[in-house]
Amino acid sequence: MDTGARLQRIINAFEPLSCEPADSDETRARKAQFTLAMSLIVPAGVVWAALYAAADAFAAAALPLAFSVLSAVNLFVLSRTHKFRAFQRSELALIIAIPFTLQLVLGGFVGGSAVVVWGLLGPLFAVLFMSSRREAAIWFGVFLAAVVISGIAQPSVVADNSLPDWLVTVLFVMNLGTVSAIAFAIWRRSCACAISSAASRWPISIKR
Repeated sequence: MDTGARLQRIINAFEPLSCEPADSDETRARKAQFTLAMSLIVPAGVVWAALYAAADAFAAAALPLAFSVLSAVNLFVLSRTHKFRAFQRSELALIIAIPFTLQLVLGGFVGGSAVVVWGLLGPLFAVLFMSSRREAAIWFGVFLAAVVISGIAQPSVVADNSLPDWLVTVLFVMNLGTVSAIAFAIWRRSCACAISSAASRWPISIKR
């Protein structure tokens, strides 16, 4: 079984968690992929929290840990209620709000190792997994507003950043690398699903 087939099996496993029987194939794919993406980010929050805690930055550690806990609770509630829209909106709000708050706690863009880049996944996921273009645009506006607020607030932020320089550098690489990998993987899979869906709707037969 190739990698694409394995990934599709994993995505299919998330359909009962997030989908309704009346959902179209396209809607089921969007819901399952979004739920999978958010599930994969949960362990990242635990890893980041452990790194901050190891450097005695306990206030910073509490934020990614809170994201993981709240996301796990959201997934449990989704499995019971199947209210996907509420789940999606709460997860988008968390993935935008937590990184910006963490950045301010750590003292800004540099001290926070560009952790704010995680917030970019919010509007990206909204574009890829929301059927409403207007709502996706609203989430992008929320992200931009958070960027502006962070820039205005940074000069007045007093933070006790106890992270050693080497860890700040490591976290720069981890933040940029992990977010880029997640974004690329999800975008690539979404493109593949879109092509597959289009091919199934407009099949082309080639005669010799």
